[in-house]
Amino acid sequence: TISDASRVLQGMLSALTYLHGSGITHNNIKPAKILYERQLGVILIGFGAATMEGNDTPVYGTPWFLPPEAALQHGRTRPSPATDIWALGVVMLFLLRRLNLGQEQQGVWSLDRVLADPEERLDVNVALAMWHQVIVKQRDSLAQGNTRLHRVVVEMLDADAEKRAKLSRPF
Repeated sequence: TISDASRVLQGMLSALTYLHGSGITHNNIKPAKILYERQLGVILIGFGAATMEGNDTPVYGTPWFLPPEAALQHGRTRPSPATDIWALGVVMLFLLRRLNLGQEQQGVWSLDRVLADPEERLDVNVALAMWHQVIVKQRDSLAQGNTRLHRVVVEMLDADAEKRAKLSRPF
């Protein structure tokens, strides 16, 4: 329901405010990492991909939740709060039933193959570019909504990381 989606968003924003305030980026936000129960709220799990601020590791994670800059900059994008915000925006599209994440099961790439084979890399980049177009289309359809929740999700999915919603701004 919209009410549940709002609760998940509020709980996740609280968790991310704490993490980002502690200099930690989760790097793998997706539905499987979010536990939710109406009475208990939200718990973010799965910190195996988390990095500390200033870490020189490129952004990685589940491909369908990576922001556009990660695909466009071919491994030069560093983890940041903006990458977590994008991923949460994609989760919210799913919760609002604007996105079918069945495609997530189809996107399995061997990192060794992608790095070693230029054609494989091209296939991955094309798939991610097409996926980002799907996200943008759904984001734009949300912009027609008049709820605060819809407006927040639209801001979270700004393709420009600098313009993307920030936790320091009130939601």
